[in-house]
Amino acid sequence: MVAAAAARGYDLAGHSAAQVTAESLIWADSVLAMDTSVLDALEELAPDEETRRKIRRYLADQDVPDPYGKGEEAFAEVVELVEHAATAHLPSS
Repeated sequence: MVAAAAARGYDLAGHSAAQVTAESLIWADSVLAMDTSVLDALEELAPDEETRRKIRRYLADQDVPDPYGKGEEAFAEVVELVEHAATAHLPSS
């Protein structure tokens, strides 16, 4: 994924994974899940309805495909898909 993102001009070198907690869900303005299984887990972790309302799937009508274990082309397709859909999550100016 790092190479596919770099090919599109994104530097993921400083990116690191972190365990999501109820506190991090409360802190966040918005929480985006890449697939339905993650969405379900996040909603279960959310301590209240207000927090659950901040959680949604990244793509409204489908899961983001997992490119892990596939070739570079699969990673490039996911980067393009994520990039294209990003505007739906950015505030309007």
